[in-house]
Amino acid sequence: MGRPGMQMETWVLFVAFGCMCVGQALADLLYFVPVPAVWESGAQVRFCASLLKVDKNDKHKMTVTLLSPELNTTLLQKESNQDFHTCSTFLAPLVIKDTVQHFQVEVIGKKMYSRETRKVLIRANKPVTFIQTDKPIFLPGQTVYFRVVTMDTKLRPACRKYDIIELQDPHGNRIGQWLNLTAEGKIVQRSFALNFEAKEGSYQLSVTSGEDTIYHSFKVEKYVLPKFDVKITSKDEVSIAQEEISIKACAEYTYKQPVPGIVKIDVCRPINRYMFGFSRNEDDVPSVTAPCHKESKTADATGCAVFTIPMSTFKEIDQKALLDTLEVVVDMEEEGTGITFTQHKRVTISFVVGTLSFFDTPNIYEKDSTLQGKVKAVAYNEQPLVNKALYLFEGERWSSRHLQNLTTDNNGVATFSLDTSAYSGEIHLHISITPELEYPKYREEHYENGEIRVAFAQQSTLDTKTVSSLEVKKNSEPFPCDTEQDIFINYSVVKEMEAEMDIMYLVYGRDTIVTHGLKRIQVKPNTVTEGSFSFKLQITADLAPVFNVVTYALLPSQFPIAHSATFETEKCFNHKVKLDFTPAQGVPGEKASLRVTASASSLCGISVIDQSVLIQEPDRYLKPETVRMQHHHYT
Repeated sequence: MGRPGMQMETWVLFVAFGCMCVGQALADLLYFVPVPAVWESGAQVRFCASLLKVDKNDKHKMTVTLLSPELNTTLLQKESNQDFHTCSTFLAPLVIKDTVQHFQVEVIGKKMYSRETRKVLIRANKPVTFIQTDKPIFLPGQTVYFRVVTMDTKLRPACRKYDIIELQDPHGNRIGQWLNLTAEGKIVQRSFALNFEAKEGSYQLSVTSGEDTIYHSFKVEKYVLPKFDVKITSKDEVSIAQEEISIKACAEYTYKQPVPGIVKIDVCRPINRYMFGFSRNEDDVPSVTAPCHKESKTADATGCAVFTIPMSTFKEIDQKALLDTLEVVVDMEEEGTGITFTQHKRVTISFVVGTLSFFDTPNIYEKDSTLQGKVKAVAYNEQPLVNKALYLFEGERWSSRHLQNLTTDNNGVATFSLDTSAYSGEIHLHISITPELEYPKYREEHYENGEIRVAFAQQSTLDTKTVSSLEVKKNSEPFPCDTEQDIFINYSVVKEMEAEMDIMYLVYGRDTIVTHGLKRIQVKPNTVTEGSFSFKLQITADLAPVFNVVTYALLPSQFPIAHSATFETEKCFNHKVKLDFTPAQGVPGEKASLRVTASASSLCGISVIDQSVLIQEPDRYLKPETVRMQHHHYT
């Protein structure tokens, strides 16, 4: 960003959560106005504004305006001769279709003028419609009960007219039709009696409202419900270097009791048929048998059996002839009846046998200093590689230069020191287990090399990129609902003058700024000022299923820095519903009562289904995850 000319110079920074208007006008004055790039029609929208480096002898007026062909609306007008940070809330215009309008920021002083305009999208409210059948699979002759419900963007029941609801058989023939139904904020429920000679296959329900049509399918087939289920527990990925893998199989009745019987396991590594071309004649394909491990055990008192399988079984023939997966098939045969239930799982084979990484290594170095750091070597199972020779390189991978030989200690750690007197820019370091830095070959066992870029501490100028930075620390796991979490922000300010610096942060969820804050730090002169701070955040439905944290600041040298990170949450809902059976466990024929607890005047739809049906057709029912995912897709 250069200095302004006679009037002004402005620039724009786009960040992940929307747009941020940033302007500079004359000397030091600069302003930030983050605002969501997409608004929901009629919803509350929050934006924040910062005016920095204000001349105390000159009052400056900031005006934020929403421009449209029909009407210009002033959203914020603030006059000050001091720095300020403020946030404001307003209602987005009501629109019947997606509309683009202009968001304008204008700053006026005695000796300066700046104006910045950016487009924003106002999205029309689009309700989401769900179709639910009482179960995912039916026998010929049974009655299919289904319901249709439409919800607005806040997941509240919405009024909607359904022009036509159709039911089609597996051949696409229309066998049922309902016309001009109105939800009136409630659930539409209908049924259809299947013929005893109904064709087996996939049936499709469709609901059309205006230009929108949604679909839902269910099966019709002659089936026998399973009495029990089988669960396979193993790692989703294994290393080719492992000596053995462990797989646990457990069988449980629908009433949660263990199943006695024999557990049979069949683990195979499939043949890679593509290696032998696409001949239609099987005689042209070489006779290669997929390597397999088969074993049987009697289930223990918990209905489980644990199998330890040697990995060498799957490496006896050329790796190129095999796929990089293991197909696990478990058969559970119930004692006394001979009834069998089969479960499947696929396990991926990785050719990574270990990992190398840098740690306790600075991200910034100063001229003529000694750069000290550490590297760690671990195997696929996170066990340290002891007394292992490692090689340190510098430069880009294709033109790297060998620096040092290292050897790990009993913790798999090695230290290094590097004289930086010969460097005047970024140092790109690599750590490898081979004497030459190479790319791993396809489908060969290898260690993942580590790398780090160490920036040169220098002052920010027009000709150099600032090495000062902000970082929002990400979380690897989704945050649980209704919990308070700490969000951490790291900062590194390099070679700046002594000054106070404000670090602003915003939390952006579901097209609006949920919360915001500011942290003031003291920058030390002409050195590296590093640190971190955190703020607490309540995880609510307004943040689900994903939200962003954005942080930005203005360096004392007037260069802006910013960073953002995306976080996931569990599928949270504002409206809490609780179900209780009394008694919680019963016997066939016993009466039970169901208690539903929800907010007053709630619209409730209850569906009771045999657990055996869900074993027969898993994941084919309406779940909180499904509702949240589909709602997020449309909004």
